[in-house]
Amino acid sequence: RRTRLCRLLRLRLYQQVVNLKQQQQPLLRQNNRKQPQQKSVGTLGVASKLKKPKTTASGKKVVNSHSNRLLNGDGLMRFSRGRMFHRRALYRIGKWKDQQAKLKGDKTKKTAGSIQKKNKRAPALKKKPIGGDRNGKERLVRTKRFPRFYPTEERPKKFSVKRKKFGDHPRRFRSSLSPGTVVILVAGKHAGKRVVVVKHLSSGLLLVTGTYIVVL
Repeated sequence: RRTRLCRLLRLRLYQQVVNLKQQQQPLLRQNNRKQPQQKSVGTLGVASKLKKPKTTASGKKVVNSHSNRLLNGDGLMRFSRGRMFHRRALYRIGKWKDQQAKLKGDKTKKTAGSIQKKNKRAPALKKKPIGGDRNGKERLVRTKRFPRFYPTEERPKKFSVKRKKFGDHPRRFRSSLSPGTVVILVAGKHAGKRVVVVKHLSSGLLLVTGTYIVVL
């Protein structure tokens, strides 16, 4: 008997819950209908377009590392004017403007804003004559063949450096240090003695001969 009563109570509770859901569904549909969004327009429509400053998770304002800022209240800036000139790459803009001014007069060339003409590439295939009556007389062959052997291990590529090595730097000598002049050594074992300059070396050193004693 107890089990039957429990089952009956469960069925009645379930029916009541179903009835309540059916009554709430039309109300939910009405509330879920899209309402026209009211746009908040500020004075002259400017307030809505203003961008908020970027902030971190902690709420601090994000400072752009490329921009300059005051270090203290005395007006001392973090970067100098020359440093900011290079950081902003203004010298490139000046060069670009000069190039554009030159290209405007010449109609044969295209400006940097348009697509440049691609360099004429060599064809990937070329015709090669072949002997024999049944071989078709010609055959297409690659202009640049694929390598016959491939490395088993990939080696890291060396990055090309645009700067010149110290050994390739141009050497400059003082005009008075011409071959045949007598000079005095300042340092080393023979400091204070006189030598004669023979020639300038490409390494930036002087070839001298001596030492000589000066007879007064």
